[in-house]
Amino acid sequence: MARDFSVRERLRVHLSRPSEDCALAPRTGYELTQIVREALHNAVRHGRATRAIVKVAARPSHVYLVVRDNGHGFHNANGAVDADGFLATQAAPWSIRERSEALGGSLSVWTRPGCGAEIVLTIPTVGRAARQTVERRITA
Repeated sequence: MARDFSVRERLRVHLSRPSEDCALAPRTGYELTQIVREALHNAVRHGRATRAIVKVAARPSHVYLVVRDNGHGFHNANGAVDADGFLATQAAPWSIRERSEALGGSLSVWTRPGCGAEIVLTIPTVGRAARQTVERRITA
């Protein structure tokens, strides 16, 4: 996907990912791919970005996804961006917001006019969700 965006949209995408595969359910991997696709599309379409970084990091309990671009950033429509540059969650792009909620993740979006945007998503891994299910059964 990074190569496709580089060729088709002339967006230079740097990808950083773990050397080992993350223990993600197929649906989770698909949803993360769609989130990245939407974030890169928005960077080009709305932010006129020329460069982006996509970083995936895995921990035993979480997977982190960061997409940062050098575009124009979001305008502070209706006061949706706070003084530190964080976009109110309900003002985040709806498809990204809905997908992250469906994955049980937390989403934050940072932006500054002229400085681009950064989307950070943290989601629990399959192993953690499975442990929580087992723990609920034991304590019930």
